[in-house]
Amino acid sequence: MIEKGAPVLEGLRFDRVIWRGARRGGAGWRPLVTVGEWLLVGVDPEREGRWLLNVELGAGSLVRSVDWPILVDNVARARRERLPGSSRTNLRVGESLRLVLPPDDREGWRLRGPDGESRVLRPAPALELTDLETPGIREVVRDDATLHRFAVNALDATESDLGGATTGRREAGVEAGEEAAGHLVDPRLHFPLLLAALAAFFGNWWVLERRGRRSAA
Repeated sequence: MIEKGAPVLEGLRFDRVIWRGARRGGAGWRPLVTVGEWLLVGVDPEREGRWLLNVELGAGSLVRSVDWPILVDNVARARRERLPGSSRTNLRVGESLRLVLPPDDREGWRLRGPDGESRVLRPAPALELTDLETPGIREVVRDDATLHRFAVNALDATESDLGGATTGRREAGVEAGEEAAGHLVDPRLHFPLLLAALAAFFGNWWVLERRGRRSAA
């Protein structure tokens, strides 16, 4: 029997898995997976993040089943969520931060904002820090110790949210022919402009030629 709702068992079925090497007992453990009176997976109710896996890994088929990597990932994720601090270091304005305080030392921690002011944090196992509306660097500190440091960025989530966008076609505001015509030169000016360019070219050549002759002389 598998206890539903346990995060460490999320996505697991244990179909056709052969468990070997399990021992009777398990007193003091809260059962998560049992077969009859056999406790296969349990959790310590008095110590966070401590699990019992009652199996001989080399004897059964658990490590060769599709459930094994899922179980390992679930245990690693559950353990990571209980580590002091937080896994996030960058947030957008308005987002909240889940913070875990040290299990044996939760008193006296303060959240210091970008303006240097700080507020005392409640000594709970896990906190949800909200009201992070001012951009800047924040730190969870106590005396000279820093538990966690994170940044709140002035980013608007709606700027990159394309959930409400649709595909479509928008007609041009100006006809292509009219826009192009606005940048064309009057054909009557082509010949005068050509003569002006030739005159400038030969005039420049003549000036440079005379200077060259004087220098040679």
